[in-house]
Amino acid sequence: MDDAGVDVQCVGGNVPGGFLGKKTYDRYILPFERTYIEFLQQNGTPAMYHNCGQVMNLVESYFDLGVRVVEPFSPPPLGDADLARVKAIVNGRYVILSGIDQVNVLRNGTIDHVKQATQQAISAGKPGGGFILQPVDFLEYGTPMRTSKPTYRPPSSTAPIEP
Repeated sequence: MDDAGVDVQCVGGNVPGGFLGKKTYDRYILPFERTYIEFLQQNGTPAMYHNCGQVMNLVESYFDLGVRVVEPFSPPPLGDADLARVKAIVNGRYVILSGIDQVNVLRNGTIDHVKQATQQAISAGKPGGGFILQPVDFLEYGTPMRTSKPTYRPPSSTAPIEP
């Protein structure tokens, strides 16, 4: 993959702590995924670890993966992530990709709901860097364009936010 010019390798963990719990994850899953991630990163290409759902009890376990980026940190009700708590725990040890609930906000919410959720995610994730804003997972089927196109501008911007 490195020879093909890949910028980041995505590792689909998909075994959230809600299914297995921290002890089981740390003992049976983490060692094998760490070995795989070491292999992927051996030539310098960073790995991004995807593990959605109930993950708050695994935030510190991800330190031992050696991965450089972790996502998506889904907020309730899809997951249990509290982005401000995640930022405090991680403290720059890996980059956090997270942000907007793709079901309850982007697919089912209003433009104002999207703007509010975007501002909350930026306020929690941006301080200190190490944060990339994105939907917390893929865009769901049926997500309207009006809520999935950019609808946020920083408060310092004088440009209007387009609906």
